[in-house]
Amino acid sequence: MDGQPHEFTDLAYADDAQVGTMSTSITSKAYRWYRLGEFGFAGSTLRLADWSDALLVVDRIIIEPVITANAKDVSGGNLVSDPASMSGTAVTRTTDGIYTWWQPTTTSLPHGSYSVYLRARTQNGGTLNFTDFVYVNGTQAAMLSVPITGTTYQWINVGSFDYMGSNLRIADYSSAGLAIDQVRLVQNKPMDGTLGLYHWWYGNASLGGTLSAEAESIAGGTAINDIAASNGQAVTLSATGIYLWWNVAATSLVAGAQYTVDVRMKSLDGSSHNFGLIAKSGSTQLAQQSTGVSSTSYQWYKALPTITYKNGGLLLSDWSDAGLAVDQIRIQLLSPQSTDYQQISYYGQGAPGTPGISSTPGRMTVLPQTNGQVYGYFRQTASDSSLEQYAGVSSDGGLTFEVQPRPIIAVSPNPNVPGFGSLTAAYDGSPFQTASGYYLVFEGAGTHPFSSLLAYSPDGLHNWTVQGGLVTPPSYTSSASTPSVLQDVESSALYLQWVDVDSTANKTSRHQASMSYLQSWNSQATWPSASALWSDPTIGALAQSPANTWDANNYGAGGVINEDGYYYMVFEGAETYICSATTTGTWGIGLARNAQATLADPSKWAKSSFNPIMKQIQPGDCWIGYPQLAKIGATYFIYYSDSEANYSTSGTNSIYRRSIVLPVLPNN
Repeated sequence: MDGQPHEFTDLAYADDAQVGTMSTSITSKAYRWYRLGEFGFAGSTLRLADWSDALLVVDRIIIEPVITANAKDVSGGNLVSDPASMSGTAVTRTTDGIYTWWQPTTTSLPHGSYSVYLRARTQNGGTLNFTDFVYVNGTQAAMLSVPITGTTYQWINVGSFDYMGSNLRIADYSSAGLAIDQVRLVQNKPMDGTLGLYHWWYGNASLGGTLSAEAESIAGGTAINDIAASNGQAVTLSATGIYLWWNVAATSLVAGAQYTVDVRMKSLDGSSHNFGLIAKSGSTQLAQQSTGVSSTSYQWYKALPTITYKNGGLLLSDWSDAGLAVDQIRIQLLSPQSTDYQQISYYGQGAPGTPGISSTPGRMTVLPQTNGQVYGYFRQTASDSSLEQYAGVSSDGGLTFEVQPRPIIAVSPNPNVPGFGSLTAAYDGSPFQTASGYYLVFEGAGTHPFSSLLAYSPDGLHNWTVQGGLVTPPSYTSSASTPSVLQDVESSALYLQWVDVDSTANKTSRHQASMSYLQSWNSQATWPSASALWSDPTIGALAQSPANTWDANNYGAGGVINEDGYYYMVFEGAETYICSATTTGTWGIGLARNAQATLADPSKWAKSSFNPIMKQIQPGDCWIGYPQLAKIGATYFIYYSDSEANYSTSGTNSIYRRSIVLPVLPNN
């Protein structure tokens, strides 16, 4: 609770006999998973009890089995009798080389971070090195090394690695003179619903309303190893034929519901090849479409027009050209709404059933409250066509919002903002809460171009005052748009992120700087004042993707949330820097993350290899965007704006949300 180290010690008893003592130091002020240790259980009853320091807040405990191999069963060295070993036999060497060569079964091994443990000792004292080489799909993913001392067996953590493939090999090349007893593979994070973002990062979780399959699991073609593919494998053909043959069970589908079907694939030689997909429900053909694929990097393609599922199961199969690599196929539910995939709605204050908005909400951000309510912030168009910031309150978990009758930041008449001047537009705000009240960073314009500004309210709904500008560009050729704030969960330091839409470079980029820096970069300024406005929107740029990638020209609006030592960000990306009638491009939503230790460094944001997580429903439409992450109760949601043709009848974008869903697990 106080950010200081506190010891947590757990005692394990099997049939009232102690079989383990596990201890760790708790240092985080935010909830985080800690591994206590391991114990062996061979009894009929198990009891776990701790004797630990005060000032800890304990949320959950999980017991997980580990994957263990006796060294003699994965031996690369010489077997010797050793009564101190678990199996009575150990592995040793008289020259440097391989002791163990282990290929764990990966059929049910989720992607994620894993640690290798070794039960070992030295034979004659001193210090000797043990070095493991980890191969995923035949490519070296890590080299783990640890010194071993002592002539009695002990469990040693060799190191950790990321596993995102379909096969795994762990083999060492180590110093002579060791005795190796067992090796263990331990998942660093449990497959638990409280770690939804972690498992989304590694591809184990999905978004509500989506069914997906790996091509190699439903292959009609030949499976190949490909590090760029999900699970490290794809499917190809050397002659025209079937790549995929997917029978989707009726129990996974809703009769009468609408679905869209996407396939992730690439061209192996850069030439255009046709992928032709057919959908059948029972004996009825629902749709057929041929899609040209020429990109040499994996992309999601809308493989069929929207289909309405009847009953009796769904068969998806293709008859396509050779020369493709097919990675994944997914089905996304469009309607009707489920609890995991919903359109957000708005009603007038005190008038449920009465529309509460008259124009697109634009960017929708939410702030859960301790009383169970959720505050929402969005834009509306005023009578003079200017944009104003509104707020609403949800009492059903962030699905339906009662709209406040007046804008929280109005621009008619134009207010005079300290250090900024006249404000003629206020929109696309993002809230955060501190001990002193509620704050909103928002995009505004007037005397200055499109800027990031800051407003304050004591209760989050009323008496909002605009305090001043945080980032103001020098001209209308650049911007400081769609700002959001993230907070360091350990130090409480605040960071602002904003987007620069550069019409000179035709590129949209994302930026980050500490709020304290933006407010005090000029030590002589009394913030807010005109001299304290930052005039260079290029500061703190996050790394842009290389040319010819899906988000090369647009690293756009987004939002950040913390989970278990990482900060996860969703962002919009596109091939074009803006969305207009002449430059629609391909729009999607991506995922990135930064570790707690490197949060202050904008260059440390890493993008997921599974990006884009989502793409717009209609290819070429503008746009899918303004994504935000929120944890409401125990569920993570992504809120976003899209045209979603099955819902929208007005042609304007609406707001939707999808939950981040893990497969059903024994632990849940």
